[in-house]
Amino acid sequence: MNDAQAQQAARSIILESAGPAYLVDAEGLIRAWNTPASAFFGIPAWLASAQPCHHVLHCSAAERQCPLRGDCRSATFEVCFGLPGVAATRVRHTPVLDAEGDLAAVVHELMPEGQETT
Repeated sequence: MNDAQAQQAARSIILESAGPAYLVDAEGLIRAWNTPASAFFGIPAWLASAQPCHHVLHCSAAERQCPLRGDCRSATFEVCFGLPGVAATRVRHTPVLDAEGDLAAVVHELMPEGQETT
């Protein structure tokens, strides 16, 4: 599976997800943003798509701990997105690897407090 195929498969998962989720590619750009993410953040998909994740979310905590900015391949951590009306939540990162095993993108799934899964 090449980079584009891996990202397309992840996009399908994101768009079908019942909870807030989005896909960030290896360059840090948002490549998929589902309807629950639009509702959670108050940011429509058209405004988030193809934009740098940290510009859309204004999140210094996510920048420091994002798998795309370090060696972390999968993590769950508390973040506060710093957007008006958006509470702290947990984010599960799931890596999307290309055929060579390199990081192509990361799926971000948001889990409001009390709804976390292991």
